[in-house]
Amino acid sequence: MMNEKLFPYQKEGVAHLIKYNGGILGDEMGLGKTVQAIEFCRLKNADSVLIICPANLLINWYREVVKWGGEWAANKKIEVAKSIPKSDKAIRRLLGANILIMNYAKAKSMHWITTSKKWGVLICDEAHYLKNLQAQRTQYILGNRNIEKIEAESKIFITGTPYKNSALDVYPLANALKIGVLGKYVDFRRRYVHHDLLELHIGNGRIKYVDKYYGVKHEDELVERLKGVGFIRRLKSEVLTQLPEKTIQIIPLSSVKQSQIKAIIEATDDEEMPLATLRRLIGEAKAGAVVEHVLEVMESDGRPVVIFAHHRNVIERIAAEIRKKGYTSDVLYGGMSSDEKQIIVDKFQGGKIDALVASITAAGVGITLTRARIAIFAELDWTPANVFQAEDRIHRIGQKDNVLIQYIVIPGTIDEKVAEALYRKEADILKFIGLSDRKYLTNTVA
Repeated sequence: MMNEKLFPYQKEGVAHLIKYNGGILGDEMGLGKTVQAIEFCRLKNADSVLIICPANLLINWYREVVKWGGEWAANKKIEVAKSIPKSDKAIRRLLGANILIMNYAKAKSMHWITTSKKWGVLICDEAHYLKNLQAQRTQYILGNRNIEKIEAESKIFITGTPYKNSALDVYPLANALKIGVLGKYVDFRRRYVHHDLLELHIGNGRIKYVDKYYGVKHEDELVERLKGVGFIRRLKSEVLTQLPEKTIQIIPLSSVKQSQIKAIIEATDDEEMPLATLRRLIGEAKAGAVVEHVLEVMESDGRPVVIFAHHRNVIERIAAEIRKKGYTSDVLYGGMSSDEKQIIVDKFQGGKIDALVASITAAGVGITLTRARIAIFAELDWTPANVFQAEDRIHRIGQKDNVLIQYIVIPGTIDEKVAEALYRKEADILKFIGLSDRKYLTNTVA
């Protein structure tokens, strides 16, 4: 029986995947594609599942499987392949897993494990990673003439952007589900992809012509053909009435170094450690991993985003890394005049900034950021009211979409406990996390 906690459109998605024994789950970001894939596995009572996802989603996938898999998952041996196994014991552990979760890089380096058997279900999250037929990560998962593909009775490819760059992005996925379903590559490209011939001047009066393929032609026809391999895509606008106005997610990071996690735990246990120092340690430890997550979200969703943080160096680092990837970004923090803040807000609301990285407190009141529907908290304020006020910069009058709030945390540390307290709307966070008696409660504001 289908899980009653699923929204109606999610139940339809699961039924669709079961009908086609897998497929391409292309729902827009924030519609719960992970849950639908897990429910498919549960209803199929899959005896073995291989999940391949970006590195920063490893822990999140593990927790979602445990949370939504119910009795099916409870009876399975679940392993997360964080590193290449070196001992016989580690190798046996991974080979014996019923549910194995790994990132795309490991799918290549541990190819001998992924091809050691035929899996019940193969799930590839953010499957647009496999859009390039020439890329090694595509070949080590989907195979080619020289590299063995991963065998599975059912395959589910999850992507919120099935053809972000062009219709060619979806060709490898469809072909992996049913060989030849879209015809020959060159014929598919001619029919469904726009083409320009670019003229490049390469010096000494010489000209080089380069093919540029982009976008989608005959999209309705393409979607109909893709339905033959279980393609399904719903937009938020289509299921808006089924969604809550605001969804909050706690996202545990997988790529924070163990040495940094250990340092945070030791600092938490040190009663002489000022909370301000502890908060800075946490923010700096996860800044790099937060950037990876933010870029994944921007790539997947394709729309503007607001990132909230506490410390100025964290704010500036995130904004700088976003700019390096070709997106426009700006910062908003304490010390700016009201006029300076308003100029930045107007630029964001007017469509001139892809990502705004803002101080939780400095941007927490008096401004409107409703152009974004996603707010990512790179750091969390330990005063609940500050976080909720920051959320309301997006979730307010003028917002025409459902809002997604993400708390990014370091698992197994006090950072995660703070997020849980906020999620539960605990009034006294320090008491909830057990630090209300700490001597030094000094806070610093960016």
